[in-house]
Amino acid sequence: MSHDKRDKGKYRIKILLIIFAEVVVLMALAIWLVPPIVARATSNDLSIARTRYPSIAGTRIDTCALCHTGPPNLNPFGAAYLANGRNAAALAAIENFDSDGDTFTNIQEIMALTFPGNPNDFPAPASPTPTMVPPTATSVLPTATTMPPTATSVLPTATTMPPTVTSAPPTATSVSPTSTGVPPTSTMMPPTSTMMPPTSTMMPPTVTTMPPTPTSPPSGSLDLDIHKFKVNSEFEMGEGNVENEDDQIEIRLDVKNSGSVEGQGTAMVVGVQNGVEIYRETITVTDPAGNGHTRYFFSSFVPTTAGDIAWTVSLSDGDPDNDVAVKVTDVKNHDEDDDHDGDDDGDDDDQGGGDDHGGGDDDDDGNGDGHGDDFQGYLPTLYQSKRGR
Repeated sequence: MSHDKRDKGKYRIKILLIIFAEVVVLMALAIWLVPPIVARATSNDLSIARTRYPSIAGTRIDTCALCHTGPPNLNPFGAAYLANGRNAAALAAIENFDSDGDTFTNIQEIMALTFPGNPNDFPAPASPTPTMVPPTATSVLPTATTMPPTATSVLPTATTMPPTVTSAPPTATSVSPTSTGVPPTSTMMPPTSTMMPPTSTMMPPTVTTMPPTPTSPPSGSLDLDIHKFKVNSEFEMGEGNVENEDDQIEIRLDVKNSGSVEGQGTAMVVGVQNGVEIYRETITVTDPAGNGHTRYFFSSFVPTTAGDIAWTVSLSDGDPDNDVAVKVTDVKNHDEDDDHDGDDDGDDDDQGGGDDHGGGDDDDDGNGDGHGDDFQGYLPTLYQSKRGR
C-alpha cells in the first residue's frame, strides 16, 4: 500500500515539472515574438521616410538624426513633421518648407542627403562650369627696313704755316728765315650702305596666374548661443482686446555670447500650424563677450485658428554649432476649455545650453509677472539684461 503512494507522489512531481517547463517555453516565445514598442515606433517613422524617399535608404540621413537633435528632442524638421500629423502626408506637406532656415527647402536637402533640420548642414553650391578660352595667336608681319646709303665726304684741309723769322741782336750773326710748309691733306670717306634684314616676330599667348592672397586668421572667435527661447504654451481664442498682451502670443529670445569677441548674427523664428507656415521673422542679434545675456522680443502674434503652433528659432553666427530651439503653443477655441487664460506657463528652461541668470521671473521689472516693462509686443525690441554683467 505504501509502495503505491510513493509511485503516485513521483507521478505528480513529474506532471508539475512538465507543466512548469511548458510555461517557461511559452514566456520565452512571447518575449521573442513581441518587439519593444519604442523600437517599433522609431522603425515606423524611418520606414515612412524610406517609402517616401527611397534614395535615402542606408545613407547618412537614414538615422534618428533626421528628426531629432538627440532623442527625445526634436529638430525643426521633426517638429514640423509632428505638427503635420507624423505620417507620409506630413512629409509631403512640409517638403517646400525651409525648416532650419538655411535657404534650402526640405526636399532639396533630402535629395542632396543633408539634414533638413540642421542649419549647418546643407547642399554644397554647384561648382561653376569651366570655360576654355583658346589662346590668341598674334602675328606681327615682318617689316623690311631699307636704309639708303649715306655718303660722307670730308673736304680736304690745307694747312699752311707762315714762315718764322728770328732776328738776333747785331752780333754779326744772321739766321736765314725758315719756311715750313705742310702739304694739304685730302680725306675721302667711302660711301656706307646699310641694309637692315627683315624682322619676323611671333608673340606667344600670355597666361597670367595670380597667386592666392593669404588671409590672416581672426584674433578671436564669436559664438552666439540660444540662452532661452520662450513663447506662450497655451492660448485661448475669444473676444478680447489685442492691445492687451494677454490676448496675443509673445515670442522672446535670450542670446548669450560664449566666444571671446563681440559680433552680430541673425535669429529667425518660424511658426507652423496645421501644416501651414503662419509666421516668419528675422532680426539681427548680438551680445557682448563675457557673462550675462541680451534679450530680444519678436513681433507678437494673434492666432485665428485652433491647433498646435510649432515655433522654431534658429541662430546663425558663422559658428559650426547647432543653435536651434523648438516650442509649441496649444491654441484652443474659447468654448473648448474655460479653465485657462492662455497665458504663458512660465516654462523658462534653457534652450541654448547656457545657465539661467537670476531664475524665476527673468524680465528685470521685478513684478514677477513674466513680462518685461520694455516689451511693446508689435515691433522687434532689444532689451539688454543688466543682471549678471
